[in-house]
Amino acid sequence: MGKSNRIKVNKANHSTATLGDYKKSNGMPNWAINLIAVCVTLAILLGALALAITSNGTILRMRTAVRSEHFRVNGKTMTYFVNETYQNFLTTYSSYLSNLSLDTSKPLDEQMVGDTSVKETVYDSSVCGDFQGTWEEFFVSQAEENVKNYLLYCEIAYSLGLELGETEKQNIDNAILELEAAATQYNYPLNAYITMCFGQGVKEKDIRNALEIKELYSMAYYALGDKLAQEISDDRIHDAYAQDSTKYNRIDYSFYSFRVDYADVSKEVKEANANATAEQILEEYKKQIADAKAKAEALLATGSIEEFEKHLLTDLAAETYDEKMKTKTLPSEGKPNADDLNRIRDGIVAQAVKELMEKTESTDAVKQDGEKYVGYGVEMSKEWADAFNSLKLLVDDMLANNLENYVIDKSVYKDSDSFCTWAFDDARKVDDTYKNLTGDGSVADAEIKNEKGYFRADVYRLRSKQYKDTDKTHDISVMLFSSEKDAQAAIEALQAAGTVDMDVFNRVATEKNASTNDTIENYVEGDMNNVDFDAWIFKSDRKVGDYTDKPIKLSDASYAVLFYAAEGDETWFVSVKDALLTDDFSAYVENAKANTPIEMKANVLKKIKIGG
Repeated sequence: MGKSNRIKVNKANHSTATLGDYKKSNGMPNWAINLIAVCVTLAILLGALALAITSNGTILRMRTAVRSEHFRVNGKTMTYFVNETYQNFLTTYSSYLSNLSLDTSKPLDEQMVGDTSVKETVYDSSVCGDFQGTWEEFFVSQAEENVKNYLLYCEIAYSLGLELGETEKQNIDNAILELEAAATQYNYPLNAYITMCFGQGVKEKDIRNALEIKELYSMAYYALGDKLAQEISDDRIHDAYAQDSTKYNRIDYSFYSFRVDYADVSKEVKEANANATAEQILEEYKKQIADAKAKAEALLATGSIEEFEKHLLTDLAAETYDEKMKTKTLPSEGKPNADDLNRIRDGIVAQAVKELMEKTESTDAVKQDGEKYVGYGVEMSKEWADAFNSLKLLVDDMLANNLENYVIDKSVYKDSDSFCTWAFDDARKVDDTYKNLTGDGSVADAEIKNEKGYFRADVYRLRSKQYKDTDKTHDISVMLFSSEKDAQAAIEALQAAGTVDMDVFNRVATEKNASTNDTIENYVEGDMNNVDFDAWIFKSDRKVGDYTDKPIKLSDASYAVLFYAAEGDETWFVSVKDALLTDDFSAYVENAKANTPIEMKANVLKKIKIGG
């Protein structure tokens, strides 16, 4: 089992050596001979001891790297934190390492962050900010900030009277078991594997110390949130809403952006004419800006939100059809004539838009009628029928994806956003339109030049005035698995159980070794940023007690099984409470930080190395 929540101080055992008798040498007093013998022997013994205790981490383990009032991180535990920071960095940015001034095959203390003489460093500034120094110094500094934060929350835990319980101790044991399994897989003894991953001299006990700190940090974080949330009264929530309702209200709208980029225009013109002049490119740039403006005005001129969306989706469907038609491999024989091709194109576009807006099932463009294949009054071969039906599916997919992008429900107010300032005005009404032009050509009657490198027209149509979102949130229990197969096995276990309640759900999660089993209280639509997650929980006929009949993919290595545990509070109420909790939490932590001295031991920290 893991240790207690108090971070223990490791102490080294000291042994004394006894010296034997020494022979005399002519011309030298006995006391001198004995003294020299003692000094030489001590030098040999101390040299061997220093080598041994350096390699096994005893010296750094005895020394304090970071300290707060009630907690301490020794040098070897800090070594683990530093190497963990490095390993996590490599995992996170594995796809971008070639764009960083970091070469993992060379010593990190010999490589400077942002060194453009080594290779292109297009990501250094975005990843490392304005940090100046070696890569090793960067990772040490990152680990230092992490550990300072850990100890701050450990002190908060101490003030709240929190100690690690059986769950936290089991979490630590499970983490060590995972290390042991990895070591076994690669045929290493545990401590040898730990040394390879986290630095020379780091041992299991150092990792346990680190995990105790992290578990206590997590306990404090969530316990503090719970404590502060319970202290927020309903009256305070209602007062906060009344004082700034716009901040918490919602609007529904549809929009589209028409954009022209000079670089794209230049590329198009030069592909058509390699000798094109700058003047010719600019003329085409002006023409495409004029076209974009005309399309924006046509969309704004529609008479209703339904016409706006139909017009927008029709244009998108037509563009997609034309693009796919150019690149698609088509039958070599039996091509319809030009008039028939236009009739089929218009038919596919209209049918796809109609099915999407009416939310009806997608159907084929061309259907078989006996031995014939007919679409929109045009008879064709089976090969051409298959090609047009394939094009219809491509248009359907594009429209479904774009409807989510351009038809926005329950949008929140954003500061310093000109559209929001307009949309959340009390004078607004349904079907009002708004236009915002930026870039070259955005100023009326001004000569268009390539100064900004782009033109953009954003057009909006309101589907609602600002409103108080009274929709109920949901309490959702979630179990997570790393594979779809394991998640499906859990669903089958729920199905076999018959009636499912929280007890059954929790039992199955335990039996099937779910990596996570928790309940999200007052879940607000959109918080997970996962369409499938929201589509299931907010389905119109969803009821308490339902659970997913198939796994919901959250990522390539995370599959969820959901259970609708209970109906929550109204969305506006939850939004206000969350905002108040965020403010209270930040204030509490800032006050704790100001009153919690954390001492960094520079002379110890500078001895900590990546891999050592």
